[in-house]
Amino acid sequence: MLQRRRKKIGEILIAQGLISNEQLMRALQEQRQSGMSLGSVLIKQGYISEEELTGVLGRQIQLDQRKRIGEVLIDQGLITSQQLQVGLEEQRNTREQLGRCLVKLGFITEGKLIDALSAQLDIQHVVLDNFQFDKKLVGLFPEEIVRKYRVVPIFEQNGVITVAMADPTNLRTIDHLKFKTGREIEPVIASEKSILTAIDNLY
Repeated sequence: MLQRRRKKIGEILIAQGLISNEQLMRALQEQRQSGMSLGSVLIKQGYISEEELTGVLGRQIQLDQRKRIGEVLIDQGLITSQQLQVGLEEQRNTREQLGRCLVKLGFITEGKLIDALSAQLDIQHVVLDNFQFDKKLVGLFPEEIVRKYRVVPIFEQNGVITVAMADPTNLRTIDHLKFKTGREIEPVIASEKSILTAIDNLY
């Protein structure tokens, strides 16, 4: 799913006239060799600025995610179409994530939202209560970054750091974490409350 989405990102950038097809092919080739994200490769090669990339990604992912999450929650009988419309209106006004708006409005609990997202995205849901964090690993992530993005690193294996995120669909955040750490990032989902509690305890 992630690979498909990344390929789609390349197509979106071409459609917007920000990169050429040849540039995308070169970037995909380097991506396969380096293991970096496509966005990071495009920036490194000077084909696109970080501002342009995040502008496009932010809009695209928000649109995709808003539609998908809303539909998934309706399909699972967790919210009604009417509640989704109210949630989307709230999102337009507050610019918060749709999921957070639906929880705030009392239409769904955070636990049920996480379960639905976890199933929909095929991303592991982790419970951070009493989790034994690796202090050395935590040291790679400045407090300012983890608070800004609401993320917390939980373990590292073969150069890949698994990070608990409230919103694992946010590729912009994942790319920023890759830039900061120089490692591959594997997202898992956790409740925002448990992430903030963990950050308070660790920093």
